[in-house]
Amino acid sequence: MLQETISVHVATPDRSAASFDYERRLAPHLARQVDTSKIIIVRSALDGAQVALWEKHPSHPEGAAFVAGATPVRVAKTPAVVEKLNVGAIIEVSAAEARQAEQKKRAADERRLAAEREAERERRRKLYIAAIGNDREFDRLYRPAA
Repeated sequence: MLQETISVHVATPDRSAASFDYERRLAPHLARQVDTSKIIIVRSALDGAQVALWEKHPSHPEGAAFVAGATPVRVAKTPAVVEKLNVGAIIEVSAAEARQAEQKKRAADERRLAAEREAERERRRKLYIAAIGNDREFDRLYRPAA
């Protein structure tokens, strides 16, 4: 039986040496064995962002499964997951489909960030022109990196 150890990291408000020491001491207690032979990748079959499955179970890789929207999620094949598969609320997807969905999401995030950077540059340009009166100096100072 193939198993992997999943470590759970505790989020701390500050990342001081004390918080790292606390996490280091706590980590062995939070590590658990997950049977990877029972892990499947699923996505919601419901419309929009409706929640198709929410379950806390130690077999899930993250300790809980939350399936909503078209984003693929790794879950354990628990009785609740099998029931949702049989009902048709969730759909099992291949690893290739999951990678493709992740690539699409990453590309959309990159496009969104690029648009936000361009909007911020344009906002600064307008403020600079309002303060100084010309945009040649702004273009010289804030030329986009090639």
